Amino acid sequence: MKLSAVDLGDDVDIKGLVKEYGVLPPVSWEDPIVLSSQEGQIYLYSFGAVVGKDMEVSELLRAASSLIRFVDNGNIGEVEELNVEEELGIKGIDDDTLKVIAFALAQSVALARMEKIMDEIEEEVERALYKVKRVSGKKALKVAKNLMKARHELISDIMILEKPSLAWEKDILDEVYVKVAKYLELTRRYRVMEKRLESALETVQLLISISSEARSNFLELMIILLIFVEIILYLFEMGVL
Repeated sequence: MKLSAVDLGDDVDIKGLVKEYGVLPPVSWEDPIVLSSQEGQIYLYSFGAVVGKDMEVSELLRAASSLIRFVDNGNIGEVEELNVEEELGIKGIDDDTLKVIAFALAQSVALARMEKIMDEIEEEVERALYKVKRVSGKKALKVAKNLMKARHELISDIMILEKPSLAWEKDILDEVYVKVAKYLELTRRYRVMEKRLESALETVQLLISISSEARSNFLELMIILLIFVEIILYLFEMGVL
């Protein structure tokens, strides 16, 4: 069995999708919406990942392209393939096993999106460091906001450290999830992302502090100049100057 996955972005319009396709809504955050297309069966997750069963990547992309309109700022993102039997050595795959594997693969492509976003944020932070004397507090706060948004999505939306409920219910499914997650390096990649986020946030906090101190020094200077001007004007009025 081969699975293909692609990320479309976050904030999926679940209600609109359910209404148009006439399918059952997901019961929990981890449950996908199961859709049938000409290319085959696909699973759409609330965090924006789409997984196709026994589909070529080109077929998955065709099917996924029709779903972009249900995703805010949707875009064809990272693509991954997984041959379950050859790469994982898992055979005799039933529906529950398929759901667990598909979920882990969906987490992987969603995490890849976050890694790409993190690359962009780090570049923005690096540019700010080179212009540290000219960085405004507003700019630094915008970067900090992006960092916090990325961290929230990583922890709350993708729930990268969470196993699917099926893995908690059956030991064999737990073993399957652990095996797939290890193969896709989900935990290691999450830890790296976490460290990158923390490092970038510390840098941004420093930039905000520098910007705030510079603004404070500027205000102090302006106050001193105003006092000096008032003294000069007073001396002129007194005829001293």
